[in-house]
Amino acid sequence: MTFTIKQGDTAPALKATLKRGSGEPVDLTAAENIQFLLEDGLQGVLIEDDLSGNVSLVNAPNGVVQYTWEEGDTETTGQKQAEFVVDFESGKTETFPNNDYIYITIQNRIE
Repeated sequence: MTFTIKQGDTAPALKATLKRGSGEPVDLTAAENIQFLLEDGLQGVLIEDDLSGNVSLVNAPNGVVQYTWEEGDTETTGQKQAEFVVDFESGKTETFPNNDYIYITIQNRIE
C-alpha cells in the first residue's frame, strides 16, 4: 500500500484494511490494542501511537483501521515506512502488513 500526503497536512487520515498473507481481512473484534508505527530509515521511529490516541477501529470484523494525523506528524518530508501492530486478547501479536510495509510519501508544500 502507498499513501501520499503534503508537508504539514493533517488530512486525509490513513485508512487501511489489515490482511493476513492469504489476503483475507483479519477480524479485529478481539484486538486489545493496535499501534501505528511510522519510521524513516535515518531518524528511526517518528510516530508511535495506539488505540488510546490517534488509531481507531473503523470496521473491526473486516479489519479496517485508521490513523488520524496530528500537527507535526507530516513536517519531515520524504519516504517513510509504516505498519500496524495488533495485540489480541489471546496474548498473540501480529504486524500488518506482514509481508511488506505501508509506504508513505510526505511531499514538500509549495511556499
